[in-house]
Amino acid sequence: MLGRSSDPGTGAPARDGGGNSRGRAVRLPAGALLLSLLLALLAGCSGSGKEPDPAEFLSAVPTADRDRLREGGSLVWAVDDLPATLNAFRYDADTVTDRVTIGLLPRLFVTDERGRQHPDPDYLRSAEAAPEGDGWRIVYALNPRAVWSDGEPLGAEDFIAQWKALNGSDNSYWSARNAGYEWISEVKAGPGEHEVTVLTENTVADWRALFTPLYPRSLTGDPVAFNNGARDGLPATAGPFTLGDVDRGAGRMTLTRDDAWWGDRALLDELVYLRVPAHRRLEELGRGTVHVAEVDAVTAERVLAAAGTPSRGGGVDSPHAPPGPEDTGDGPDGSGEPPADPEDEPRDDPDDGRGAPAAGRPGNGPGTGGAGIEAAEAPGTAALSVGRDLTAHLVRWGDARLAAAAPDAPTVAAKGADRAAERYARALVTAQRSRDRAFALSEQNAREHLARYTVHRAYGPSWTQLAINGSSPALRDERVRWALARALDREAPAAEVHGAAGLPPQPLGHHLWVPAQQEYRDHGGALGETGPRAAAEVLEAVGWHRVPGGGSGAGTEPGAEADTDPGAGDPGAGDPGAGDAEADAGSPAAGVPPAAGPPAPAGAPGTRFLFRMADPLTAAEQGGGMLRRAAVDARAAAAEADGTERVRLERAADDAERAAEAADRRAERLADEAAAAVRVKEGTPLRLRFVLPEADTGPARDRGIDELHGVADLITEALTEVGVLVDRVEVPAETYLTERIPSGNFDLALYSWPVTPFPATDAPPVYAKPQAVPGGEVFIRQNYSRVGTDHIDQLLEEAATEPDDGRRAELLHRADLRIWAAAGSIPLYQRPELVAAERDLANVGAFGLATPRPQDFGRRR
Repeated sequence: MLGRSSDPGTGAPARDGGGNSRGRAVRLPAGALLLSLLLALLAGCSGSGKEPDPAEFLSAVPTADRDRLREGGSLVWAVDDLPATLNAFRYDADTVTDRVTIGLLPRLFVTDERGRQHPDPDYLRSAEAAPEGDGWRIVYALNPRAVWSDGEPLGAEDFIAQWKALNGSDNSYWSARNAGYEWISEVKAGPGEHEVTVLTENTVADWRALFTPLYPRSLTGDPVAFNNGARDGLPATAGPFTLGDVDRGAGRMTLTRDDAWWGDRALLDELVYLRVPAHRRLEELGRGTVHVAEVDAVTAERVLAAAGTPSRGGGVDSPHAPPGPEDTGDGPDGSGEPPADPEDEPRDDPDDGRGAPAAGRPGNGPGTGGAGIEAAEAPGTAALSVGRDLTAHLVRWGDARLAAAAPDAPTVAAKGADRAAERYARALVTAQRSRDRAFALSEQNAREHLARYTVHRAYGPSWTQLAINGSSPALRDERVRWALARALDREAPAAEVHGAAGLPPQPLGHHLWVPAQQEYRDHGGALGETGPRAAAEVLEAVGWHRVPGGGSGAGTEPGAEADTDPGAGDPGAGDPGAGDAEADAGSPAAGVPPAAGPPAPAGAPGTRFLFRMADPLTAAEQGGGMLRRAAVDARAAAAEADGTERVRLERAADDAERAAEAADRRAERLADEAAAAVRVKEGTPLRLRFVLPEADTGPARDRGIDELHGVADLITEALTEVGVLVDRVEVPAETYLTERIPSGNFDLALYSWPVTPFPATDAPPVYAKPQAVPGGEVFIRQNYSRVGTDHIDQLLEEAATEPDDGRRAELLHRADLRIWAAAGSIPLYQRPELVAAERDLANVGAFGLATPRPQDFGRRR
């Protein structure tokens, strides 16, 4: 499943990001936002008096018959990035690969909103599997009209080439997965025309997952073409669209209608995928440059608010407002305004409301810290401040010139200079107000664009877990992992994430199915009693006791300096087999302090400022260090200054030193309080690294990462309550899923996996027991928590070859109970899917688990 998931959020676990990205914080403002969403939900169902049913959010796609839709036009769909490859079986494929290839390649089976598989009649008339020997005899009856764009019919040669490329027998094919294909013994044409027979050595339970998507033999028949031939094109397609222009520089990939397509004709002329980072989607929606975009909860509310709630913008809150002194009312007439000149003042100019100071930060406009709409230039009252400042400056300058030229110059000359200065200032203010009005028109235009959109909400095709690393010294004991899992309130993360997204909160209780799927059961009770007391009892029983002073440096050497770059020098970075050795040598639980100290001076190589702290103690410790460095910098600057500047810098240094002393006193007090609550065993505190992708509070912030950090806050609070020290370590988001998580250099982590309709096939790589291999390394596949048992392996292996659906489901349920008991992965929630789309679009929205039909995308007549 690596590389097949949605984001955080999406080769790699899903990254919790603004869109469905692969493997792609500061906490979400869940207070007022959550309250407004809950009130909206309650208002929407007040007529029936019932709470919203989660089943109503399995999919949110406005449907319409094709004859009610217009033909022609383009649809621009925002994506995180263009796919690195169009070969879905490569390790670097992602969800955008899937989204694009749906319109280009055959999919023998498609998925409905409950994850059930159905044959696609455009390609498949029927498919039947029957026992033969120890395996299956599968006969595919293909649609006789199905042909590749090069004129070749879909046939056995394509099946044979794909089987040989993916069965693992030829290492020259760089495939990411071969599940099911390795059990195929033969592929041949027949028995009838347009039929293909596949024979397997075992009864492959998830045989419907095979040959979807199906690639042309011109790609799969050659290793070079397979490995690199699908990066910017395909040798042949067989879908309602063909691949048009691919401009990676512009981040634009265009699919054009295939007039030779034998199925329902595509309604659109073009389907365009455009690279738009999540933080810029509100801006592009406001410009009308994209028609569909997956968005975060905050952007979704802004889009909806545009239809009925006017935004407030401009004023001094704009990040692009010109600089100027504070409004102190010190203008020439005491009013704070430049003197009025009846001849120069514009007449009959309606006030657009932007000349008055803003009462607060705009809710949907400049000053909200974003880009585009949120960062458009709106000078507002800052222009007046600039005008007053220039007036005073020019008056002083004119007085000085007059005095120098003629000490006894007549007073009228000075007044003339004063008037000239005032006129100059008024001209500046007029220009700034013109810019302000231009901004108002621009923002109004953006609101009008946004009003044309709506937001579709559904539970998405990925889910988020808490990974507990079983190779970390303190976590090798499964009872400690049980205690951590029991300490969690699994309702809280679901309430935080789903509530912010406008979905009924629904915690996840299964590793292999989500609630939409009919086989789902909530097995969260497998851990037994939960809550702080239950967790504390387990920790006490295994020797982790609360010891006064246990948290004040126990297990660390005096004077040891904390590492300021969590990713620097990791012996296992990028090496999946090095996780156990690294855990022995560098885990905080083994006595080595994690990244909790103050950052190194600015500019030092390999350092990274950690904006989020694990707790108030860490914040106080780091704050004291930063204040002391600020004092040193200020004194160094003062040594090179003179006069009043030197006095100011010396005073600033004194203030910083006093604040650092106060921070040190606070840190000492908090350390004493924390030490009394920390659990210790044999002199070592129970201290864990919670590794997360870096948060960005600037315009490019990823609210998917914000979501992860909000969930991490809840988990940290729960673990702190039972005496666990949690150190939050942030690493670069671009290496979080590709290096940090696979290397095992963490104790706790959050990431997501895609929902799969084929758990018997997709689960083994994620939950199989790690195996030692020659050289002292460990083969973990995708089991990044490094927790597994022989019993889990046995159950998953039986399920993968069990032909009876009911029996297979029971095997998978038993496996899930064992995975819960191993406590290496704690399911938390299914990720939301929020899609902003133009209101006149039909058959486009939040698909959930369902497979889209791009040929049906269109606009209402």
